[in-house]
Amino acid sequence: MQTLFALILMLTVLQSHVDSSRFLDDSCEDPIPKEMVSNSVRDQRDAWLALKQPVPTTTESAMREDILLFKNCNGNSLSTQLRARIYGPNYIAQGWFITDRYVITNAKDLPTNAASLNVGLLGTLRSYDEFNVLSVVKHPQFSEDYKNDIALLRIDPPVALGNLKPICMLLKERHREKAKSNPPVTFKYEQTADRIQTFRENATLLYNSVCSNRLQKTIEPNQICVQPPFETGQKNSIRGSLLALGMMYEAKEWLVLLGILGYSQDGLEIFTDVMAHTQWIADVVNSDQQS
Repeated sequence: MQTLFALILMLTVLQSHVDSSRFLDDSCEDPIPKEMVSNSVRDQRDAWLALKQPVPTTTESAMREDILLFKNCNGNSLSTQLRARIYGPNYIAQGWFITDRYVITNAKDLPTNAASLNVGLLGTLRSYDEFNVLSVVKHPQFSEDYKNDIALLRIDPPVALGNLKPICMLLKERHREKAKSNPPVTFKYEQTADRIQTFRENATLLYNSVCSNRLQKTIEPNQICVQPPFETGQKNSIRGSLLALGMMYEAKEWLVLLGILGYSQDGLEIFTDVMAHTQWIADVVNSDQQS
């Protein structure tokens, strides 16, 4: 009897082992293919890497549009700037391209009849009668005593941009204040046998109160008083001449427009502070683009 019981117990244990083996085999009958495991891991990795990638915020072009009045401006010397020669009845002046459609110049004595004016490119073969003037916009607070002595000319057709570019203007005040930490520069001209050479030199700024005392006239807050080098004096002073700032941008130096010369007197040069009029200039340029 005991022998029979032992035999039954042995058969029961053996059957349990077989059932257990069958369960394990059944559970492993259809394993996940290796390629599925690999793809799943790869997908998770790619998703994680995508989260780690920096999200693009703004393009270089958009950055330039945000910082600069005209994104295709450039140049770190006078020879790379687009300079304008303005002609009218008994009138000749110089100006500076600030976009491909706008020239900045002095308002004093500038004819208001746009049809009577023509613009050429200084220093090129296209120095006369290259562009028509569509409109003349003088600063609304301009007065004949050189206060707010700036005007904008809208030209047609737009100037073709090659090696020569419009001079840069900074739109935002924080960028303008940063640029002002650099010394301003002016340019002098010397006639050689076959051409006119330009030389860059640091400008010496004087307090407006000092200039007012010397000139016995009021120098406005939006004017800049410059003491030219003694050897230069006023012999090279030309109305509309450039006062600029050199600033580093995109790992190179750029010239930024600070002022244009209004007049010279008693060894001093008085520039209109163009930076102080940036908002008015931007409003005029942008209103043209929206029309």
